[in-house]
Amino acid sequence: CASRRFRPKGAETLLDNPRALNFDSNERPFLETFELYRRLGAAATLDALLIGLQERYQDFGRQKGIQWDHDDYHSTDGVKALYTAASIDPFAFRCDFFRSLPPRDVARIGDFYNTLRLAPYAALLGHRESETIAEVRMGEDQYIRRLRVDGSVFIFSLGKNPRGVWGVDWILADDAEEPEEEEDLAEP
Repeated sequence: CASRRFRPKGAETLLDNPRALNFDSNERPFLETFELYRRLGAAATLDALLIGLQERYQDFGRQKGIQWDHDDYHSTDGVKALYTAASIDPFAFRCDFFRSLPPRDVARIGDFYNTLRLAPYAALLGHRESETIAEVRMGEDQYIRRLRVDGSVFIFSLGKNPRGVWGVDWILADDAEEPEEEEDLAEP
C-alpha cells in the first residue's frame, strides 16, 4: 500500500468517493473518465464499473427510441466499460470470464452483453445498491473483491496489465451463503 505522501493530490478523494468526477459532465464522457479510474487503482476501477453498470446499462442493442447525441449512445457506457476492461482473448473459442456459466464465446460485444443479461449476472445491470463484503490485494498486480449487489453475491478478480492499467479478469456469481457469525456457546 502506498503511503499518503506519495499519493497524487486529490487521489484520496477519488478513491473515497467514486462520484468525485462527474460522470454526467459533457466535458468528460463516462468512458474517458473510466479510463482515468483504471489508472488510479483496482478499487477505483471496480467502483467506477459498478456505477456504470448501475446507471449506464439501458438500451444496449436497441437504437429506436434513444436520443442520438451525434456521437454515441451514452446510456450504454457502463456495459461498454466492463467489456473494455474485461480480460478476454478475442481469438479464444470459448472464455470463462463469467465463471458461474459454462465457457462461451463473449469476444463480440453483442455476445458479451447477451451473457451479461443472463441470470445471475443480470443483477449487476441497474442494481440499487452494492456493499463490499471482503477484499484482498494479492501482490502489486492482483485484486479480488467479494460484494453483495441487491442480495446477490459476486466475486470480481482484477489484474494489472503490462501497461499499468487495471482490468477485470473474471466475475463469479457466488451462490454460497455467507457464514453466520458464530455464537459464543461457551458455558458460563
